[in-house]
Amino acid sequence: MMQRVRRRARCFRSGPARHASQHHENSQELQDARISGLNIHPDSTMLRTTPQPDSRMIKSELIAQLAQENPHLTQRDIERVVGVILERMIKALEDGGRVELRGFGALSIRSRDARSGRNPRTGESVEVRAKHVPFFKSGKELRERLNADE
Repeated sequence: MMQRVRRRARCFRSGPARHASQHHENSQELQDARISGLNIHPDSTMLRTTPQPDSRMIKSELIAQLAQENPHLTQRDIERVVGVILERMIKALEDGGRVELRGFGALSIRSRDARSGRNPRTGESVEVRAKHVPFFKSGKELRERLNADE
């Protein structure tokens, strides 16, 4: 008789997959998250208490963390709010404006002139057309917090 091998799908990008029976140091946080209806992987950056050099936060993790911190709001409402905020920021940049978040930084658009480039594979000259690119300038508070002596 052939035994079936069950493979566990990885639901998040970071960290190794863990078996459900393994104990995790943040088991109470995981249990609270499961009760509130969130599917959180034990290696999620949301549960880390110390910053990791390679830690990243993606949009879905931001939404999950906001949902955990605001149990009176549904995850769908938080997704809508985050989506609207990002869409308004993009629209302001499309219209040639500037987005400023005090303490965090400012987003603006910079123009790049047309230039002559080089194809790295063949070495032949290629014309690169003019374009607009987003530019971020960090705010004073963000710079101070990143460079604070610990």
